[in-house]
Formats: sequence, structure tokens, C-alpha cells
Amino acid sequence: MYHVLLADDHFDQRELFRFLLEKRQEQWTIYEATNGKEALEFVETHPIDLLITDVQMPFISGIELAETIRRKNTTLPILFISGYDDFQYAKKALDLQAVNYLLKPINPQEFHTQVDELVNRVQEIKNNIRQQKRRRYQPILLKLLNGVSFDQLTPEDQKTIEELMAANTYLMTIDTSNYDTDELKDYLEIYEPPLIFVQTNVTRFVCLLSNVSKQQAQLFQRTFTQQLQATQIIDCTVRLSKSCPHPTALFRTYQQLHAHITHGFYQKTANEHLAQELPTNDSTQETKVMTELHDLLQQQNMEAITQLLATLFTQYEESATESPSIVKFFFARLYRILIDFLESNNIEVQNGFQSILEATAFIQLPPIFDDILTVVHHRFLNLNQTTNDYVRETKNYIWNHYSEELNLEVLATNVHLSPKYLSNLFKQEEAIGLIKYLNKVRIEKAQELLLTSHYRVREISQLVGFNSYSYFIKSFQKYTSVTPERYRKAKGMITHET
Repeated sequence: MYHVLLADDHFDQRELFRFLLEKRQEQWTIYEATNGKEALEFVETHPIDLLITDVQMPFISGIELAETIRRKNTTLPILFISGYDDFQYAKKALDLQAVNYLLKPINPQEFHTQVDELVNRVQEIKNNIRQQKRRRYQPILLKLLNGVSFDQLTPEDQKTIEELMAANTYLMTIDTSNYDTDELKDYLEIYEPPLIFVQTNVTRFVCLLSNVSKQQAQLFQRTFTQQLQATQIIDCTVRLSKSCPHPTALFRTYQQLHAHITHGFYQKTANEHLAQELPTNDSTQETKVMTELHDLLQQQNMEAITQLLATLFTQYEESATESPSIVKFFFARLYRILIDFLESNNIEVQNGFQSILEATAFIQLPPIFDDILTVVHHRFLNLNQTTNDYVRETKNYIWNHYSEELNLEVLATNVHLSPKYLSNLFKQEEAIGLIKYLNKVRIEKAQELLLTSHYRVREISQLVGFNSYSYFIKSFQKYTSVTPERYRKAKGMITHET
């Protein structure tokens, strides 16, 4: 909504401006003044976003009106309209930082172009005001939310935050499942009405809903959540705190909300003592865990990898204190190390990463790792059985890219050998032809998908890399002695076929 004042002593000109503005897509609240004196009195008592004024008016001219306004408001966008092609008027308009100087009769196209510029200026001004308010409040809020007492603030900061929280205030947390929060931050910065918010950790933002009733806060939470969901881009969980009567209670209110969120995630009472031992409480320790997992993968030490992850799961579950968003981000990073080691484009493996970030309870995390650790263990076993480096690399490439269009030429190019030489080398090492081995890997993956997913058989054939459905059926029967449908039925799975 834009508030505009039209100042012109000619009724037909004001009607023309109103008509042209109301044809635009923006929403307008339009005020009118019939002379410069009336316009000045209105501006002094009513906030407006932009001014469109005639240069020549009774009592006070448009130039004098703008000069008076500029003494108090240096940023208000102004568009001058004049029936006189006078260089002095145009120069004065520039001196007063007007958006432009249009001559009568008004060209509608030119008028709309200048209104575009006015709207852009208004948006810039509003964005600057938002940023200034946030820069003023954010450092203070961050201190209070991190446990700095109200008494430790400077008198100036105390006064600032008390003015912001003059009446009941609510905290609204926004936890995103995406560790790249730039998109959510951009959304919050341009949200209407303007929000005062701070980012308290990697994936959480806290908004301050000041001077509102409980019903107003709940309505805002519902509306905000619906609008977020409507974007279909930003996946977030939005929660509301109890009422906070004064800045001195801000930290306690936030901790109560955080405890409620955390308790729901771990489904048990927190152990503050054990919390001190968590790697995410120490960036050096966190980096050490990441490095240790990476090194164990290089050493192919499956037992130590399993033990490391089991220990971490126990630590976090028993302490039950770490923020859900932080713990999910931490384990997602560990999962990413496993994916990078596998160099896998496997859709199920990749989906596990998102499943961690979207988890609603801690107990959902270990099973996700069980699945990928099975793949890692299988990889270790297969690699250890192969002594030739070219063959080992080819097998590794097949496991990671079986869903793509692969043939002998592609596989040979990957290891910089001729197709014939690689084919002979692979058969000598593995006692099976290279293409037969590729089909074997694809069929084994198809068996897994038939038992663990609800994809149709035709969809599975494409997911595992078969371009021909009939060839997939023929290969599956050759490898398992049954059709995919019979294989799925024999294991008790619903076929979902039409």
C-alpha cells in the first residue's frame, strides 16, 4: 500500500492523476490538496510515501512546498508537474532532489515511467528504514537471547529495548531444514509488515512480535506459516512462545520455548551436565570428529566408523539438550562425508541427507545412517576383493553411476584405457564380463527398490539405468528366475501395478 498526496489547484488534473494511478497494479491510498498551503498542512500531520505536485499553486508554490518539506524530510520522493517549460523550474527541481519534472499536458506513458521510479524510491526508503531498525535492535536482542542479563546492557540499550517491548511480546522461532538460510533471510527482510528478527544459530531465526495480544500473535503465526508454505520453496517449522512481559524475562522465555522444542525432538528430559561433552559445543572438537570420520573411511575401518557414529548418537540422545536444528545440521554434515566418499548419485542415498534435515524426532536419525553404512560396508568388501586399480576404479564408477547411460566406451574413458583392453582386464580379474557385471549391479539395486519402495516396475527399470523396459524384464528374469512382479509378491510387497 502506497500513500500519495496529489497537490494541484486544477480538479481535472487531480482526477487524471488519480485515474492513471488506479490503473496500476499497486494499491494506493490517494489524498488530494487544492493548493500549496493545504498540502503543507496535510504533510505535517499525515505520513505519506510520495508527493506529486504542480509547480504553480495558490498561497504556496510547489517549489516552496518542496523546500519546506526538505528541511524535515530529506528522502520523500517528489514528482513535479508544470505547464511551463522553464529551465529555472527544472533546475530548482533537481536541487530539491525531485524524481523528475514533467510538463503538461501529461503523457500517460511518461507518467507511468516516472511513477515506477517513485515506487522504486519508496521501496528503497522502506528497506533502508527496515535495515536501520534491525541494526538498532538486533545486537541487543542477540545479547539477551544468549543470556546477557538486562542489567548488563548500557542504559541506552535498555531504553531502546524497553521502547520496543512496551507491552506483551511473543517470540516466534523459525527452524528451517535447509542449512543454506539465505533464501529464508531474504524472505524475512522483505516481509510485510516489517519483522524484527535475529539468527540465533545455523538454521534458526527468532522474530519479536511486540505489543500484541495472544490472539494477535497466534493469528500472525498461522498467517506467516501459511504464507511460508505457499512459497513451496522454504521448508520451515514455526513455533510461538508464551507471553514475555518485559526484556528482563526475554532469555527465560526463549529458554522455555527452546526446551519445549528440544524435549519434543528427543522425547526425554535434558541432561545439562552431559551437554558440555557434545562436539557441537566446541568448533575444534566438531572439526576433529569430521576429520576422524574422513580418515576412517580412507582406512576402510568399518568397525571404528560404526563405533564413532554409535557414540555420537548416544551422546546426543542422552544429553537431549542440543537444538534440534543444530544436531540435524551436524549429522547431515557427517552424512555428507559418507556420500562424498561413495561419490554416489544414488537417489535413495541422496534422499537420506534431506531426511536428516526434515527429521521431527531424534530416533529417526540412526536408521538413516544404518542404510548408508550398509552401502559403505558393501563397498569396502568389494574393493578389498579387487587387486587391480583400473578394475577397482571401474567397479566404483559403476556403483556410483549405474542409473546413468553407461557402456564399455564410457567406462573405458573414465580410466583412460581402450575399451577392448579394459574388457579383457575386467573379465580376467572378476571372472565376469564388464557389461554383465553392470547389469548385475542394476538388477541387485532393482531388487532392493522392489522391496523398499512403492515405485512401479517400469519406474524402477528407469531408476536403475535400463532404457528398454522389455530388456529390463528379460535381464531380471535371467538373474532371478522370476519376473519383477512375482519377486515383489513373493516377498510380501504390494505391487501397485495397474
